[in-house]
Amino acid sequence: LLFPSLAFDQAVATDDPEVLEGGVRALNRGLGEFGQSDARLRPVGFVPQRLGPEKAIDMLEEAFALGCHTVNVEMVAPAGARSFSHRDYDPFWERFAERDVPLVIHVGTEGAWRKPVPSSFGNNGHASPTHQSDAPRDAHSFLGIGFAPGLFLGALVLDGVFQRIPGLRVCVAELGAVWVPSWLRQLDHAARAFRRAQPEVTALPDPPSHTIRERCKFTPFAGEDVGWLMAQNGPELWMFSSDYPHHEGTDDPIRRFEKTMSGLDRAARDAFYFRNFEALFGA
Repeated sequence: LLFPSLAFDQAVATDDPEVLEGGVRALNRGLGEFGQSDARLRPVGFVPQRLGPEKAIDMLEEAFALGCHTVNVEMVAPAGARSFSHRDYDPFWERFAERDVPLVIHVGTEGAWRKPVPSSFGNNGHASPTHQSDAPRDAHSFLGIGFAPGLFLGALVLDGVFQRIPGLRVCVAELGAVWVPSWLRQLDHAARAFRRAQPEVTALPDPPSHTIRERCKFTPFAGEDVGWLMAQNGPELWMFSSDYPHHEGTDDPIRRFEKTMSGLDRAARDAFYFRNFEALFGA
């Protein structure tokens, strides 16, 4: 998977809708053209849903036509805007199902809320890390990394998007995975607690975490305990990623993962290293 990386930050660093649209269209064109150099590459573009569902559909179809295999999407809508789980966005999500590709959420695509940890937490009297990255730049940021994806995926479930669009699938990339087991329990508890108050929740299958298990897969960071993750939720949710060539992937991600995988059989290892990717993206 070929991600836009730092070029993404350049494209979205504006509050002007026309500049944003032009930058993103150029970004997707560049990714599509670069991906044509090698059949193994699957470019992952970007579409900002904040420009509205009609514009998002147009930009998504153009990204596909330009050679993008799929796209990153935003997780949090701007204040006062429609949630991305609103029925008005159903035609946008349906395009992924029709094309039989998963949409992608990735660190840095939190949308209107790109910094999950308020900057005031960095004003703590200590020296802050100096590296710039779309990944968490410090331990404080890492603590909040699961909030935006958990809220986004939870809204897709609780608001019925996955039910309305049976073929919708999601790749959760470079957002870690250690937060997922407890979040799945929280999702089920939220549905139980508000079934009487929210009719759309009453209509959900029980438990809604089963929908996540069927439609979503997550990439742990190198060093996160894959054996423990599989013990909590089985082998089908987790996918290997190296984040090459970025430092988050470390100089030897396979070795770091292997340290956490003692006792796992061949089937579980194959699921992690390639079977789950094939199931999500297609062999």
